[in-house]
Amino acid sequence: MHDGVVKFQIVLFVLALAARPALAQGGKPSTPKDRAKAVRIAGALEADPLSKEAKDQRTWITRWLIDVPDINVKLCAGLLGPVLEGVQRIV
Repeated sequence: MHDGVVKFQIVLFVLALAARPALAQGGKPSTPKDRAKAVRIAGALEADPLSKEAKDQRTWITRWLIDVPDINVKLCAGLLGPVLEGVQRIV
């Protein structure tokens, strides 16, 4: 696994979540089926972030998080500090 690639993907995910308020259109609330799918995808991405399906999985979960009004992700900047520092060296 490439740590630099994973860190960059985390930063992109964080940026997508940060854009959520500006992009939200007041979509339909999440369904139990979609929440279960999101949990499965999160587990799969954690286990193998560079799998063949990872790109499509990241796309789905990011769009879903942006579209559903009832799921919010709060991030701790203290935890992302080391990740962001690593990406600055790569980019």
